[in-house]
Amino acid sequence: MGKDADSDPEEEQREAGAAEREIEPVPEIAGGAASPPPSAGAMLREARETGGMSVFEVAEKLYLTEHYVHALESDDYDKLPSEVYVRGYIKSYALLLKLDEEQIMGAYRQPGAPAAGETGPLRAAPPGSGRKWLVPLLLVLLAGALAAAAWWAFQAFGIVAGFLAAGGARQGAIEEKSRK
Repeated sequence: MGKDADSDPEEEQREAGAAEREIEPVPEIAGGAASPPPSAGAMLREARETGGMSVFEVAEKLYLTEHYVHALESDDYDKLPSEVYVRGYIKSYALLLKLDEEQIMGAYRQPGAPAAGETGPLRAAPPGSGRKWLVPLLLVLLAGALAAAAWWAFQAFGIVAGFLAAGGARQGAIEEKSRK
C-alpha cells in the first residue's frame, strides 16, 4: 500500500490494524480439506477397544455373529440385512458400550439411505433365489402324505383283514367240528 499525498492517515491505520487482525487458518484446514467426522463404525470400534472388549464378547452380548460386528465397525452395511436391522444393531451396540446413541446414529449415514420416516427403494432378489427350495419341499410333503396314507390304510384294513382271516379260520374249525 503505497502512500499517496491524498491518502488519509486514519484510513492507513485502519488498514494496518485489519492486516494485523487477520484470522490465522486452522491447522487442519490449512493442510487441505478438513478431515471428515468419524463414522459410526469407527466410533463403535474405538469405544470397544477403549473398553477392552473383544469382537467375540460384543457378538456374544448382542446375539450377533462376529462377521456382523466387523461389518458394523467397518461401515460395510452391504454385508448386513436391511436398513432397519442395521439401525437396531448400531443402537444396541451403542447402548452396550454406554455411548450416546443419538450421536452414533447421527454419525451413521448409509449412502443413499432414506431419511428418517422415508422408505427406500426395495432391493430385488437375485433371479431364481426364492424358488430353489420349492420343488424339494413339495416332494418331501408328497412323500409324507403317501406314507401317512399307507400307514392309515394298513392300520384300517390290515387289522380288519387279520380279524377276518382269523374269523374265517375259526368258522371253518367250527363247521368241521359240527360235521364230525
